[in-house]
Amino acid sequence: MKTNSLLCAAVVAVAALFAVQCENAEQDGPATRQRGKQVTIEATLEQPIGTKTTLNTERKVLWCAGDQIKVYNSSTPDGVVYTLSDGDGTTAAKFSGTSLSGSGPFYAIYPADAGGALSGSNIAVTLPAEQGYVAGSFGSGAAVSVAKADAVNRLSFKNVLGGVALSVTSGKPFSGVRLQTRGDEALNGAGTIAVGDGTPAVSVGRASDDNSFLYLRCPEEGVSAPATFVLMLPPGAFSSGFLVEFLDKEGNVMFRSAKAGNSNTVSRSTILDMPATEYSAQYKAAFFESESFGYFPAIGADATLQALDYEEETGQYAYTDGSNTRQVRVQSLREDPAFYADITTPKTMSLGESYRPTVNTLVGGTKTSVSNKDFTVLKKTGNRVWLVNPTDKTGIIQLMED
Repeated sequence: MKTNSLLCAAVVAVAALFAVQCENAEQDGPATRQRGKQVTIEATLEQPIGTKTTLNTERKVLWCAGDQIKVYNSSTPDGVVYTLSDGDGTTAAKFSGTSLSGSGPFYAIYPADAGGALSGSNIAVTLPAEQGYVAGSFGSGAAVSVAKADAVNRLSFKNVLGGVALSVTSGKPFSGVRLQTRGDEALNGAGTIAVGDGTPAVSVGRASDDNSFLYLRCPEEGVSAPATFVLMLPPGAFSSGFLVEFLDKEGNVMFRSAKAGNSNTVSRSTILDMPATEYSAQYKAAFFESESFGYFPAIGADATLQALDYEEETGQYAYTDGSNTRQVRVQSLREDPAFYADITTPKTMSLGESYRPTVNTLVGGTKTSVSNKDFTVLKKTGNRVWLVNPTDKTGIIQLMED
């Protein structure tokens, strides 16, 4: 079914509780331990979802070679890493590492490289902006989970994040998928996980629009349709909805939107399944990947993207911030070919919203003046905004940094 909007079709629970046992060569004694002994932790996936841990068609997860967990206590706030030593491809694996000194409570995080230092009962975490593709699942280390126990010989991990599953039924092989929130939610970056005694909660700060997106990178050969792409992200209601960008291997993109509402709430330890959509190339991906700025007269999938002649070494730009507007003028200092662009937009623009900018340009001897067309914001970062007119497939990149 072809659709211009992504609405919630189903929410599939994927609770993950990991039963973990730690064994020494000697019988485990009191909670206080002498650090330095090599120990083995047995980690059992009771109702698994993922780690790099792969997900099968029933959305079950198996441990994978190379998986690591990090274990902490107050005596070892930087943690100790344990690496999977046996059980690749199973639900019960063993992890080996050096035992911790000191007493409990003990805390742990998967994957190990996501965890920073322990402070009280909080673990610092960094959620990456990019995740990898796994067929029917999420990428290696994307599903962060944590645990707390009074004794280190038994840990029960709980999932911190939830997931969004995005499916396409047709189209060329895909190179990636990008999801960006239209609200104030942060989807990547530095944050804190409050482990507590019950349900863990993650808090990630929104420093800029660079924290508002996630990118799923496909293998070099691409992923053929039909396909489902799963991204793991902090739980939330997506109060303003989100945009999804599907990128194909031929250098084109398609955008779809998800509206705000309870149906698109991402819950901890669940996968939110969005209805599948047919793929139809809309724009040149190079436009949205460009770090230039100015007016682009042809950005459609069947067009030849016109390169700008502005170069920082041989040009200059100036900006003016008004009370409600932002004007950026760029020009080349070279006489041949002549180039300038003068663009005025609202000072603040929201993803998915439409605006009427003013554009005056000279590119390769061709002058263009635009002041009566609506442009929609389809991408934002901390220093640029990409706007398109969906009717005539023209585009604007506005510089937002000083």
